[in-house]
Amino acid sequence: MKISVIIPCYNSEQNIIQVLLSIFSQTLAVHEVIVIDDGSTDQSYQLILNFKEQHNITNLKLVKQTNAGPAAARNHGITLAKGDWIAFLDSDDIWDTSKIEIQQKYLLQNPNIVLLGESLKKIKQHKLYKLSVLTNYFSKTTL
Repeated sequence: MKISVIIPCYNSEQNIIQVLLSIFSQTLAVHEVIVIDDGSTDQSYQLILNFKEQHNITNLKLVKQTNAGPAAARNHGITLAKGDWIAFLDSDDIWDTSKIEIQQKYLLQNPNIVLLGESLKKIKQHKLYKLSVLTNYFSKTTL
């Protein structure tokens, strides 16, 4: 199962390296990571490029576009994706290290699923808050 990760990025120099580390530290590797720099005016693009070169990462695509908003950046990423599944990640969010492995296992056990969500947690001032639970899925038979 090939998973393409799409990250819309706009002025994310404060977080983007942690975001990328959370992807490349997964217990199960993803097929590709596509970062769409949506017209950033900070050092986001250069930081990502340096990260890619320093870690010799070949499955990280970095694309620059004129600012058009996160939806346009996600859609641009979708047109470039080569995976069987697309995972969206915002440029200020971090994944648990086993996220991809857990979700892939679930998808393989439930082949009728076409969309899968997960729990959302937020850490604020060193306290963990559960904001919502998104464990619903759509199966091919319910669409």
